[in-house]
Amino acid sequence: MKIPAFCQLSDFGPEVAGSFVDSMLSLGKYCRQQFGVETFFIFPERAKNRKWLSRFNDCDFPVGFVPAKRNVISDVRDLLKEYDPLIFHTHFSQFDLSPLLLKFLYFRHSKVVWSYHHSLSLTTKQRIKDWVKINCLGECFVDKFVAVGDAVYAGLLNAGLPEKKIALVYNGIDVERFSLNSSRSSIRNHLDIEDGSIVFLLLGRNPFIKGLDIFLKAAEEIIRKKETSARFIIVGKEETRKVISSYIKKADGLRKVIKVINPVDDFSSLLNAVDVFVSCSRSEGFSYAVVEAMAAKKILLSSNIQIPVISGLHGKAEGILVYPTEDWKSLSELMEKFLNMETSKRMSLGSANYAYVKNYFSVEIWAKKMGKMYHDLSKN
Repeated sequence: MKIPAFCQLSDFGPEVAGSFVDSMLSLGKYCRQQFGVETFFIFPERAKNRKWLSRFNDCDFPVGFVPAKRNVISDVRDLLKEYDPLIFHTHFSQFDLSPLLLKFLYFRHSKVVWSYHHSLSLTTKQRIKDWVKINCLGECFVDKFVAVGDAVYAGLLNAGLPEKKIALVYNGIDVERFSLNSSRSSIRNHLDIEDGSIVFLLLGRNPFIKGLDIFLKAAEEIIRKKETSARFIIVGKEETRKVISSYIKKADGLRKVIKVINPVDDFSSLLNAVDVFVSCSRSEGFSYAVVEAMAAKKILLSSNIQIPVISGLHGKAEGILVYPTEDWKSLSELMEKFLNMETSKRMSLGSANYAYVKNYFSVEIWAKKMGKMYHDLSKN
């Protein structure tokens, strides 16, 4: 007799696990404990040697790998020889179409779920592709679309999907992993951060989308006004470094106050070393990093984009200071406001952010919602 299983098919393979892996593990454990159903995790071959895979092995979850191509029907079927897939759930779009054919050819009883982690594209060409995919294939053959944020949900509705086909399920994080502080002073020493410095952090791996130019202009305005204790850390790789290097040629004063670092395995430790998390994003589906920073009791300076912690079902968190998207002068003013803020006020706002995330965005809440959706789909 074959083993009933929920199949997670994810185009995910970065060096750093991030909260996506926390979510997958939490959901797998929940389904095992609540329903007695295993979860089979399938990743692209580029994920084979990632350190975070050991966490799946430690939990005795079956894991398989497929080539990074859209048609992985035979590969997935071979991996599932001993399993009865009750649900195929895809993430990050690369493998979306294969479960439809797997269901049609081999697993007629299986349900198909597509998760949308990002807003739909704004380009005309991609909008047409999205419309065809969603309306000609998805609406007919996909049982449920999962939107991770309000902007994603609105985009799916605007694409023509009926409301009953879409589930709005905000992503969740392991709150305690980010609330446990390691030694702040040792991490700051490692990063060469001077005593008394106030550190603003930006994740800038996709420079335009993440608004790196906005962050740099705001930082330049801060140091132009007067001597400041502000320091600016930017996380990114080669593309990010090129943008910063080019900008600093025209704003040499930034050279002494900006530090660029590569992505780190332990993001919680990096958050412990900084004082403020800055989001300059021009668009976002759901930002794990934003919620992680809030769990670490950091104040958030954010562009006014449609993300759950600003415009979602639970209202805006108290410790988020919002500025108009792309308005670097307003961002600079918020930075100045934080620099002049009393320590007690900073701590109060940071604690409010932690409580907000714990109440609404824990990975346990997310797993319970997803598990209920799986259970309901499996019964039909």
